[in-house]
Amino acid sequence: MNEFEARLLKFAYGNYRKTGTTYFEMQARTGDELMYYLDAAEHLSESNHIIPMSDNIGADSINIIPHLENTVICYELTDLGLQYSKTNFKD
Repeated sequence: MNEFEARLLKFAYGNYRKTGTTYFEMQARTGDELMYYLDAAEHLSESNHIIPMSDNIGADSINIIPHLENTVICYELTDLGLQYSKTNFKD
């Protein structure tokens, strides 16, 4: 698992611990960061760790300019993703 995949799971797991929901939304700070996170989200979806909730995950192309601030990555942890997170992300 690469750094961005782990971060996506860790962000969602932190939210889960605070709110009890497996749904999470995040916004990248730059276009490059967005592309890394979208690629990571696609891999996590393919490995059944998350369920994509936004149509930009796995899209053939996305338009990030000039509306980066409006591009949000939405996903939900699966049981596998939640179990992985509980095992690997202690406080």
